[in-house]
Amino acid sequence: MRAGVCVGTGVNVIPPVERAEVGGKNVPAYVADIVPALAHEDPTDALDCVFDAIAIEFSLLYQLWTRDGFEPLAGEYNEHALLSGKQVRLVDREGTLIAEGTVARVDSFGRLVLCDDAGLETPVTSGEAHIA
Repeated sequence: MRAGVCVGTGVNVIPPVERAEVGGKNVPAYVADIVPALAHEDPTDALDCVFDAIAIEFSLLYQLWTRDGFEPLAGEYNEHALLSGKQVRLVDREGTLIAEGTVARVDSFGRLVLCDDAGLETPVTSGEAHIA
């Protein structure tokens, strides 16, 4: 049996003529803002270029993960994890509470580790995280 992972991601490559106002502290960012040459390419070529770069990086990480598990990736993941230190509620598909607490880290198995008010840590394998 082979292991697998499903990753959903969205990347804004080229800004539209009129940039959307999303409100709040969020501001849409585009790859073409960082790599201005992309804004001058045919949109299809720009999309292909960005897709190829992402696919190569994911492929390398996927190979490492399938060979060695998540443990070699955990440290770097935790360095960039935006949920660390945030209070969250994890629910299943029906909205039933699985666990809640402060995000401590992602462990060597890729599980989200929550810490409750008493300091008890709970690793959670799956669920939808809602920031409290």
